[in-house]
Amino acid sequence: MEAYGEFSLEGCIELAWVMGLIKHVNGTLNATGSAYTGWVDAKTEEPVRDVDVKPRYEEYILAHTGIRLIEPELSAGYNPNGRSILREIQIEHDMEPFEASGEDAQAFKSTNGENVDIWEGDGGSWSVRFRKGALIRVPMALRGDRLVAGQIPTGWSPTRYGIPEDVAKQVDPVTCYTLVATVEALVRSGITDPYELYQYFHVSEVGNTTGSGIGGGSSLQRIFKHRALDIEVRSDILQETFISTVQAWVNMLLMSSSGPVKPLVGACATGVLSIDVAIETIQSGKARVMLAGGVDEFFEESSIEFASMGATSNSLDEFAKGRAPSEMCRPCTSTRNGFMEGQGAGIVTLMSASAAIEFGAPIYGIIAMSGTATDKQGRSVPAPGKGVLTSTRETSGGLPSRLLNIGYRRRQLERQLASLDAWKQEELAELADMVDNPSDSAGHSARSYAKQIEG
Repeated sequence: MEAYGEFSLEGCIELAWVMGLIKHVNGTLNATGSAYTGWVDAKTEEPVRDVDVKPRYEEYILAHTGIRLIEPELSAGYNPNGRSILREIQIEHDMEPFEASGEDAQAFKSTNGENVDIWEGDGGSWSVRFRKGALIRVPMALRGDRLVAGQIPTGWSPTRYGIPEDVAKQVDPVTCYTLVATVEALVRSGITDPYELYQYFHVSEVGNTTGSGIGGGSSLQRIFKHRALDIEVRSDILQETFISTVQAWVNMLLMSSSGPVKPLVGACATGVLSIDVAIETIQSGKARVMLAGGVDEFFEESSIEFASMGATSNSLDEFAKGRAPSEMCRPCTSTRNGFMEGQGAGIVTLMSASAAIEFGAPIYGIIAMSGTATDKQGRSVPAPGKGVLTSTRETSGGLPSRLLNIGYRRRQLERQLASLDAWKQEELAELADMVDNPSDSAGHSARSYAKQIEG
């Protein structure tokens, strides 16, 4: 999608499965009773060919993935067009009495004192009447101006990836994101079973620096909001709000490692900080394999508070300028209108070079350097700082680096280009000696090789 601006067929198939639009059957179809292997529509169980997935589901997938208008069902019901708050008002006349339990009646009385009358009726029931002057809180809806966010695909479910239902209900959603992202990172590293690592490395040599800006946002909501609204919450929910708990669940449910565990706190830059610390941990010899990355949730409180700071993109201003939701996240432009909040997780597997070779892991890239710096950009606390310039500063003393000399670098480039040109001429000359008749099959192959050499 990033390279060509459209989904591949394979990408559509994967996202259609992720979003619960299709499911795979290898057995008997319930609708027909016949044997079948392949994809079926999740609702109708009608067989769907691979080639039909993209034309059938792509429009829905594009509308419900990535940066888009906030979908309340993905963020605990938060709707920025009508977010609910409680406004305190004072009663101007006595209200009609209502029934309540004895415990609740006493609580109302203790809150408002003489402005509340309570009395016990027949059968042990209690009546409560708020009198003039009592204070009560009533809900009211306000419209926000942060209407766009990067949300997970609609229909995403941790149980679809094999996470047990009881685990999914017990842990915070950010933990589920991280568990899935960690398995994805391991599989891309050729690791289908985490315990395979311990055939090559000691359990103390596998660590984790996965971090977050806030941690278990949904659990934080339940603690502060549901408790205040007298909605029942789990007794152990506090532990789900800790940023380190995300790593703990990954360790307990997947890795069983005892290596360095360094949870990072860094809001938007958590992933970068995590990788930087993971690299330092490997370079220091404290670990040979590290899981690194970042995870965060999108929820009402974070959206409101970031908006109050003026740190996030104002959707109404962006709409007024004619921009679509997908254009509102522009981190490297001068027209940037604040950062864009999002939810999900991104995890990578890092190894030392010797560890990767010993394990036989696919090497997708070599990290030559990592670093973090503040740059005074944004509306939070990134100042003072010079950004990337702090990583490119010259060291004092000794000879200056020749790489800073333009003439030296030009000579090096010209030398490399001359070497490549000499190699090309030698290869073309060798092909010409090998082919006597340019019209036969050997000549055709030679011309193909020549094109490769020229390329």
